[in-house]
Amino acid sequence: MPGPARGSIFRCVKATRFSGFDPAEPFAGWRLSPAPLLPVAAGMAVGIVLDRWVGLPTVYAVLAVVVAGGALLVVRRHWLIRPAAVAMAGVALGGVLHDNAFRRIPPDHIVRYTADEPVLATVTGTLLADPVVYQRSGGHFARWTHGRLRTRLLIDVDAIAGKDGPIGVTGLLKVYVNEPVLDLGAGERIRVVGRLYRPLGPSNPGQPDWSLVWRRQGILASMSCKLAASIARLDDGGHPADPGGRHRLRSTLRRWLYQDVTVPDETSSLLDAIVLGQRGRVSRDLNEAFIRTGTVHFLCVSGMHVGMLAIFVWWLGTSVGLGRTAGAGVVAVVVAGYVLVAEPRVPILRAGILCLLGCIAIGIRRRTSPLNWLAAGAIVILAWRPCDLFSPGFQLSFGVVLGILLLSPPIHAVLTRLRLRARRVPIELEDPRWAWPAWRRWVDRALWTLGHLTVISLAAWLVGSALTAYHFQRFSPWGWINSLLVWPLAMLIVIGGFIKVVLAAAWPHTTVVTGPLLGWGSRLLAGWVSWLDRLPWVSIDCRQPPWWWLAAYFGWLMAVAVGWRLAVRTRWLLVAGVIPLSVAIGWSLGPLERSDELTMWVLSVGPGQVTLLDMPGQDHWLCDAGTLSGFDVGEVVAVPAFRQLGVKRIRRAIVSHANFDHYCGLLAVDDHFPVEQVVTNPYFADRARPGNAVGFLLDRLDDRGIPVRTVSAGDRIDDGGQTMVEVLWPPDDLPASCPPNNRALVVRIRFGGRSILICGDIEDEPQRRLIDAGNLSSDVLVLPHHGAVVESTAEFVAAVNPQVVIRSGARGRQTTRAVIERLVAGRRYFDTARDGAIEVRIRPDGLEARAPFR
Repeated sequence: MPGPARGSIFRCVKATRFSGFDPAEPFAGWRLSPAPLLPVAAGMAVGIVLDRWVGLPTVYAVLAVVVAGGALLVVRRHWLIRPAAVAMAGVALGGVLHDNAFRRIPPDHIVRYTADEPVLATVTGTLLADPVVYQRSGGHFARWTHGRLRTRLLIDVDAIAGKDGPIGVTGLLKVYVNEPVLDLGAGERIRVVGRLYRPLGPSNPGQPDWSLVWRRQGILASMSCKLAASIARLDDGGHPADPGGRHRLRSTLRRWLYQDVTVPDETSSLLDAIVLGQRGRVSRDLNEAFIRTGTVHFLCVSGMHVGMLAIFVWWLGTSVGLGRTAGAGVVAVVVAGYVLVAEPRVPILRAGILCLLGCIAIGIRRRTSPLNWLAAGAIVILAWRPCDLFSPGFQLSFGVVLGILLLSPPIHAVLTRLRLRARRVPIELEDPRWAWPAWRRWVDRALWTLGHLTVISLAAWLVGSALTAYHFQRFSPWGWINSLLVWPLAMLIVIGGFIKVVLAAAWPHTTVVTGPLLGWGSRLLAGWVSWLDRLPWVSIDCRQPPWWWLAAYFGWLMAVAVGWRLAVRTRWLLVAGVIPLSVAIGWSLGPLERSDELTMWVLSVGPGQVTLLDMPGQDHWLCDAGTLSGFDVGEVVAVPAFRQLGVKRIRRAIVSHANFDHYCGLLAVDDHFPVEQVVTNPYFADRARPGNAVGFLLDRLDDRGIPVRTVSAGDRIDDGGQTMVEVLWPPDDLPASCPPNNRALVVRIRFGGRSILICGDIEDEPQRRLIDAGNLSSDVLVLPHHGAVVESTAEFVAAVNPQVVIRSGARGRQTTRAVIERLVAGRRYFDTARDGAIEVRIRPDGLEARAPFR
């Protein structure tokens, strides 16, 4: 392109930087306005973080406030000192708020009645929310898993039974019941009998710290009940927290929404989530599909949904002739009511605050400032619940909106520049817009809207994808495209749902038409998302990135946002991205291979066993993968742990014998980490029957093309390196009457002059025969049958003579645990039920065993 024309195009780009507004948000302009509340919000966030990690004594907080006040009195008009002083005061406020919410426990709190072991207790209190009935995933073996339907309740306790009568207590209590509870509602007083306990921290790599998550929500104690009969409704004349108005209103809105809507339960749950904010009703499979496609924000009621409601109400108001002030007042009332009715989630609260502030600005004819409104929302929520700063919902909600406000202008500028570069006719030589035909103006308007939606989607994806990778170990490469593809259907359902509720309330007969239309839209949306979920590379599982990776990435995004406003050349902003990109690539490659070290992880899975062997040279083997705890041990425990440990594939999976608690997680592991070969005993296939779990496993392995190799005593499993795996049991001549436990594989792994003995579930007879055969000596012993004590246990441990003894199993009876501890006295003893996952490392300089999650 000639020089003058090229220069004119770039002058045009510079003159048309992103200064319009998003058509989906009528109350917010893109041009950033002054935000005097931003230093306060940023200071509060910093103060909360400081108090969490280093502690912020009250005297320091008071000193910070005094210094900030003095600075404002002396030089209050300085452009830099004024916001710095305000931020310092915010730091002090945030530290004090977090200290009160996180560390200060009242003397009568329910957690003070817990012990190291669960204790039987009877408590009374008020149900704060409707019971949530959910289904624990049994994975591939769901049909053989019992007790999958559970109920979760949240109660505000007021008394616990004592020897001399009820004792007054305070605090929130989360209750889990192993049966569905359907006859209770929010606001009712109930009595619960169950086992009271303190939530524990993570016990395996890659596992969330639920005790910390719940503590940040104000929940320090939990209770478990086996039967729904353990919960009784009380009629003692108490005053419920919710007298029923909110619950009745929800039920009425739901009835209006579903009237004459005939869709399957799985699809109908979309209406609960998208329109009423009841995401807990969505099926697991559909919820996972939205998560994998990066469109879960449509499933969670958020700013987009509240904004669409505001637009719909504003349109209704203007249609009947309401002015700006009256229309803004009506919108504010409706949005406030919607926020009260929906679940009290951070995105809903944030969007409600922003919308209300926008309505106030419009009503009093003040200048709009989305960044200031966002800061106000953060201040309100952090003042109410300061610990929410660390929750994924808060970070995604505020981070994505902040990213849209700051990153949309530079993204729009780059896209505009690319569009102008591709034009054949300079913009100055085009016909004026008024001379265009109608169809071209419509096309231009559609392209303009699509362009702005693309900019918003890219900005949100740049922030949200990093936070999702950090919190959920998932990355959706095409999430921004999927959002654009799902947006039209989701918006039609949102608007259609609001219209249907209004018409059903005013004219019930209209549901004959609106009901089928809404049901059709729900089915179409569910099918569309399910189809997108089947596309390749729609979701990538990843390890949790470290905090410094996240800091480098967001530092680059901030540099782009600030640099663009300072007129830094785009090419330099892109070059700056090489640094976080290089850091990300280096981190994703994982640690360097170590050929002089063998690592074994015995995970904590309750009554079962999952053992990962990291052979020298990053070759991973799996020895058993199952549990009897009733959940999908592969998806819930093994996969997150293996991802965090850098596993790429499983070269061999050893299945010791045909018991459910040793193989039910194998297929879920193969879903994420391809298994190249399964090794088992020669009697495993004998247990296969049509319709049973063993037959199902063998059929699925055959369908997936995974070879099954059988080995017996005397065989060796070659790993192609320095490690030798010996099979000590079973022989190939056991009688048919021999139980499965006594046919379990016993393998010994030798490396670097040391050895590990893994014993499966062998009982008394195999143990005695191995003792008689001799040559059992090993440095590490994984106890047989999850630490069960038989007559030969003491003699067997003495024959192995290990330095380290590991028990993989459930808590079990106190007497049994005491016997085991006595038998292994003088040796290093670990119990996964008590210590969490166990790590054993064999190096040339010795052997190391530790319990990092104890």
